[in-house]
Amino acid sequence: MIRIYDNVIPQDTLSGIEVFLTEKASWNFINDDGSRKKWSVGHVRNSSTFTDIDHYLLRILAENGCDISFIQRAVSNCFRRLDSTQYHQDPGEISYMFYLNSEWKRHWGAPTKFKSKKYHLSRKVYPKPGRMVAFSSELFHKGTAPTFLLPSYVVGRFSIVFQGTADRSFFQP
Repeated sequence: MIRIYDNVIPQDTLSGIEVFLTEKASWNFINDDGSRKKWSVGHVRNSSTFTDIDHYLLRILAENGCDISFIQRAVSNCFRRLDSTQYHQDPGEISYMFYLNSEWKRHWGAPTKFKSKKYHLSRKVYPKPGRMVAFSSELFHKGTAPTFLLPSYVVGRFSIVFQGTADRSFFQP
């Protein structure tokens, strides 16, 4: 299951989130697939350390009929040119990913790639300002690097994904 919902975050709010992620957020090197071979820039938080931005995005989910009580963790990502990641699965049953750049052009690349089996490519979902993607955590997926066409004033492709232990909801826009 992959469901795409556009325009779930207003443009002015995205601009504020992007300023925070660019200028004030703390970033680390993270590895989400367990191999310790490939790293990307991100930040992993459990529910007790969710930020104001996390709570804002969770409110969007709750206002649209999602039971957010099962969400246990959030992972922020900033994919940059030349980043190399590996496919992985998320814990839980469903993941909600928000694309957080206030501006994104398709030719800048950085889609999230999904596949249902080890070698079967199912789908690419390209970033779009204010887009939210709900997907089965069983799907193998990975964020990809932006192309060389990404302008130098854009730090990278920002996203936050929320992961939980059970799926008791469906997002209804």
